[in-house]
Amino acid sequence: MIIWLNGPFGAGKTTTAELLTRRIPGGLLYDPEEVGALVRRLLPDRTCDFQDVEIWRPLVADAAHRLLQAYGGTLVVPMTLLDERYATEVFGLLDGYGVTVHHITLTCDPGVLRERIDQHVHFPDDPILSEDVRQWRLSKIGAYVDAMSWLPDRSHLVDTTSRPPQDVADQVLKAVG
Repeated sequence: MIIWLNGPFGAGKTTTAELLTRRIPGGLLYDPEEVGALVRRLLPDRTCDFQDVEIWRPLVADAAHRLLQAYGGTLVVPMTLLDERYATEVFGLLDGYGVTVHHITLTCDPGVLRERIDQHVHFPDDPILSEDVRQWRLSKIGAYVDAMSWLPDRSHLVDTTSRPPQDVADQVLKAVG
């Protein structure tokens, strides 16, 4: 089984994923961003969004499937998927493997997202890189707002705007059953 935590940067996916893996027996944290880092290192154009690279999506699904085969349990996946085509592809591949995916979208007021992104120091040892990441994440808020046209029909929504992380994790576990 997979608990896929979707949503914008700053919604609390990573924090929630860490809490869930501590609470779920056999819970494993699987971050497709690591697959993205590998794909990016292999490409001549390292500035692209790795989600746009066709091979990233099947690699993510295949790695998840193989992790479940090898270790069982529950994979907790904190990964933003705001392009409906990409989500359809990844979840379709996982379905083809027979993997149950609980798609949870952590939502948040866009103004609060901006505050959270502005307050987070992404790379303390590299202020230039940290600022680049901050700007990139801020630029994705519009994509999140646009994705709310399809996400409510394809996932369970949990609003994190004013909830403490433990309560968010409780809501996710309740949604998963």
